[in-house]
Amino acid sequence: MSERKEGAQASQPGPAHYRGDGLVTAQRALASCASQEVTCHRPELGFYWWAIAFKYVWRLWSKGQPASDCSKAIDCLERLRGEMGWTDD
Repeated sequence: MSERKEGAQASQPGPAHYRGDGLVTAQRALASCASQEVTCHRPELGFYWWAIAFKYVWRLWSKGQPASDCSKAIDCLERLRGEMGWTDD
């Protein structure tokens, strides 16, 4: 790892499993996704469930509990689907 990236990672707050490569962190990636143009109805609670699922997917391979994080992400996406009234029709 370059000195620049090592320095960036050392200065990042929060747990290592959210730091990414030190330049693109979970927080920055989530903020970037959240700032996209919205082309459909996006209620606050639906957005919340999406963001929490994003967090679990982000850390899936780096926290040491991939099966648990996968299950939590799926649960959040199911809650999102319920909040939005989406079905598998």
